[in-house]
Amino acid sequence: MVQWYRNGAYILTKNGEYSVSKSYNALLGRHTRMIEAALVWNSIMVPIHRFIVWLANQERLLTKDRLTKMHVHVDDETYGLCSNAKLETHRHIFANCAWFKELRDAVVNWSGISYRSMSTQQTLKWVRRRKWKKFKKELVIAIWGAMIYHTWMARNGKQFQEKYVQP
Repeated sequence: MVQWYRNGAYILTKNGEYSVSKSYNALLGRHTRMIEAALVWNSIMVPIHRFIVWLANQERLLTKDRLTKMHVHVDDETYGLCSNAKLETHRHIFANCAWFKELRDAVVNWSGISYRSMSTQQTLKWVRRRKWKKFKKELVIAIWGAMIYHTWMARNGKQFQEKYVQP
């Protein structure tokens, strides 16, 4: 930050004027832009679904494998919604889980749009590459986002029901 400050002023632009946005971007550094972000942050999807899908896409939901990597003690690392008793990862919950597959099959039968077993990142890229109109892409992602959200809520309900003691 020392190199930005000269003669009692912050200088980040070529013409010598200070820019808050350039300062902010300089502090952040270079990041790749996610092209699929427009699919997630569309006006059709429910806001809380958008947020959960965004976290799932970045693998930031507090799954048991992520908590373990953060050195948080987890009693049981297995996933509770399906009977496979696998390690709880984003990939397992939102692609390989029998519970999620059953939900996905029901949605496919209802909507006629088939979803494959892919990670959240792969699903967003798959939808973006389809030669569909923008509205159809947003609608497909909104439906898929609802599946992600309700799977995560079901997981949380199963995870915390035994530990919550009602007054």
